[in-house]
Amino acid sequence: MKAIKQINPPCEMPNGLQWTDEGLFVMDQKTDNVYVVNETGEVLRVIYTPTANGSGITVGGGFLWTASNGESASRPKRSTDTGLGYIYKLDLQTGEAIDRFRTPDGGGIHGIEWDEGKIWITAFNPLAIFLVDPSDKYKVVHKFRVQLPRLHGLA
Repeated sequence: MKAIKQINPPCEMPNGLQWTDEGLFVMDQKTDNVYVVNETGEVLRVIYTPTANGSGITVGGGFLWTASNGESASRPKRSTDTGLGYIYKLDLQTGEAIDRFRTPDGGGIHGIEWDEGKIWITAFNPLAIFLVDPSDKYKVVHKFRVQLPRLHGLA
């Protein structure tokens, strides 16, 4: 595989990418902001989120979804920090929280991906990949354990 083009990240700690028709959404684990950039890396807009220690991002169903690990050592504590792992459903334009749900295993997350109305989630306690249905109270539709030392990211 050969890189065709490289752009500089718009933030210090990019930890989640999602390409859409609007551009590339980049989750910053340091500030928990989401940067939307074009093909040259120019920042089109910044979305401020309630995410804490963000590690995963996806766009689907008209919403922005972020993986929040609950505690961030990279920035000052905020009133929205929970100390718990959540998936946030956010307004795609404003970043305002519409809903959130606990991770299926109650632990941390290292990647999420929207897929035909459902969300895939990587988890690391236990090491597993979950498929949840947002339209059915975030019910776990499928789960399988993964025999790897670490899971990080989904595509």
